[in-house]
Amino acid sequence: MLESYFDTQNVATTMLVNALKDNRLNHAYLIESNDNNDAFKIALAFAKAILCEKHYINNEKCINCVKCTQIDNNTFSELKIIEPDGLQIKKGQLEILQKEFSKTAIQSNKRVYIINQADRLNSEAANSILKFLEEPVDGIIAILITSNIYQMMETILSRCQVVPLLKNKISDDESYLEKLKYYFNKKEDDEILLEKTKQYIKFINLIQTKKEETIISTNKIIGEFVKDKDECLFLFDFMVFFYKDCLNYLLDRKLELFSQNDIETIVKNNNIESLRKKINIVLNLKNRIYNNANTNLLLDKLVITLTR
Repeated sequence: MLESYFDTQNVATTMLVNALKDNRLNHAYLIESNDNNDAFKIALAFAKAILCEKHYINNEKCINCVKCTQIDNNTFSELKIIEPDGLQIKKGQLEILQKEFSKTAIQSNKRVYIINQADRLNSEAANSILKFLEEPVDGIIAILITSNIYQMMETILSRCQVVPLLKNKISDDESYLEKLKYYFNKKEDDEILLEKTKQYIKFINLIQTKKEETIISTNKIIGEFVKDKDECLFLFDFMVFFYKDCLNYLLDRKLELFSQNDIETIVKNNNIESLRKKINIVLNLKNRIYNNANTNLLLDKLVITLTR
């Protein structure tokens, strides 16, 4: 229920509850999670309040009604939830959504779709959802969730009411793990994930400091982890985030994921232009993964190109 978040998320919850009570719903909302663990729960509670005629705001008005139970079980036809397929949200997922929502509604006079980790929309999917937002249909409401609002297209942001959440109070290690899981949709054991990213940072630093040794050492450092296409995609996305945080540091911006200690070797040996080139190199090679390129050859190409 939305009211259960009043104490921890007073501003955000008040915005959403007032929109419901005044019957002034926007056609699109962007929940800026700020790594808050309750972001999706709040989005789902808001969806219930929109779709349930009794207004699922507190227990006094609605207790386990059929619609809300179906929403909890993800079987309510007028609510669609979209999450990353692998590392990205793809255009095909949005096309399925648009096709389904073009049909006549059966269970409610309103429809809601939630896009979790909306910053993971690839370029084609982002353009597809933008068209959906530019031509809103009465009764269809979008709820986008992102922890990285700066990764969102400005044209999408301009069409959404932004609802900021307060951060969870968690330790640095917990924060790093939560961000890793959120940004990269990783669901593996915490200890394994930490060790994997530690090795990836070591790999990035080795490319910078011991160029001639990197190809020889690649399998030794990351071979245990990069064994398939999905893991190669994770490595490439991880490197992009790493170099972006190096850019953030040089531009006096807040670091998104990494600590200053993580990036100090790279920022000492690069300028803004060289980091931009590195990001473009990684992104260009990452696109070749989708064309079923051999991952070992791609890693060799990555090292050779970055060490020139």
